Amino acid sequence: MFTPIIDSLLIFSIITPIIGFFTKKKSSCLICGVVSIGGYIVSMAYLLHLLPQIFRNPIRIPVKASLVSTSIIIDVPGSLMSLLALALGLFVTVYSIRFMERDSGTPLYYSLILAMITGIVGASYSGDLFTLFIFWELMCITSYVLVGFRRNVKESVEAAIKYMLMSGVGSATILFGMSLLYGLTGTLNLPRIALSLKAGEGGPWLYTSLGMLITGFGIKAAIVPLHVWVPDAYAAAPSPISAVIAGASTELAVFVICKLLFFIFPAIKVSWMEFFSAFAVLNMILGNIVGLLQSDVKRMLAYSSVAHIGYIFIGIAAGTRLGLTAALLHIF
Repeated sequence: MFTPIIDSLLIFSIITPIIGFFTKKKSSCLICGVVSIGGYIVSMAYLLHLLPQIFRNPIRIPVKASLVSTSIIIDVPGSLMSLLALALGLFVTVYSIRFMERDSGTPLYYSLILAMITGIVGASYSGDLFTLFIFWELMCITSYVLVGFRRNVKESVEAAIKYMLMSGVGSATILFGMSLLYGLTGTLNLPRIALSLKAGEGGPWLYTSLGMLITGFGIKAAIVPLHVWVPDAYAAAPSPISAVIAGASTELAVFVICKLLFFIFPAIKVSWMEFFSAFAVLNMILGNIVGLLQSDVKRMLAYSSVAHIGYIFIGIAAGTRLGLTAALLHIF
């Protein structure tokens, strides 16, 4: 359907709860965990097999009968982001076999993690705005459920609702920004959008579109003051899920922002460099100071993540290839 890297994850996310339905409750956590591990291994093996080819030339997978010429672009930055997500999903699943053995509904838990990683990998490889939004929403929706997975714990449910409301606003803002960008350029294809903007199309509405996209993805990236969901979500979610959100989900948002700024909106670089400089300082100061005041380790780590986003923004704010390299290196 897309590429075996993504398809294998989708297939295993469907198979896992089915297998869990036919296994005993005591053994379902172990069996479904092992099945999920198989999904990550298959996907990683295929990606590693493609790496030599990807380093030579990106792999473009066309979509027939579509408004866009390319749905998936398997390139080096997207592959590095995908490897990060797949490796983290694999390690988190291995850890969860013991950590979640006393919880009920573990087959669904493993299936949701697989779907969440699928969303991250798919968004990393997206070659058009529609595909990006679909995989982004897959990642977001599954993460809401996983944060509130322990529904008998009040704090988990409250954190999941808060996270869902803020992220829902972000998704709506992203959709408006994408719609405006499509109206300005007449295409959803990212390379074509870049060519249209380079030719001088867009005008003042271009800044509005960019602002909406940065705000929407910025909520997930924990840009101050849009970070307020982070401490509660990290603290209330099961520890493996906190690791995935901190290590892959938030990084995906920053990765998409980098992709937009440097490859889609480079013509207005001067406009956003100072903006990101200011927010880099805010993230670093607030994240570190408030983090030191926390007594809960997971909340302290949440604010540490906010501070680290500020470090990444320094590289973005530089607006140079070296700065982008530094930002991506910090992400990976």
